[in-house]
Amino acid sequence: MGIESQGPTRPAGNLTPKQVKTFQKVEPKALGSIQIIIAVLCLCLSVTILQLYEEVHFSPDVIVVVVIVVQVS
Repeated sequence: MGIESQGPTRPAGNLTPKQVKTFQKVEPKALGSIQIIIAVLCLCLSVTILQLYEEVHFSPDVIVVVVIVVQVS
């Protein structure tokens, strides 16, 4: 009387197995594209901050940009 004794449960709603399979194929692509967009936005923000404080804090901002790029990749 455990999980092993139970049959597979259907997803909530009236989804067909084909719809579930299609969703499972498309979801990782959508998540990947969102991560790429977030990375580009972080890079743009870092470059903007670097340009704003170029005269005063050049070296630390370069380090921040490099750290962000390393985290994204």
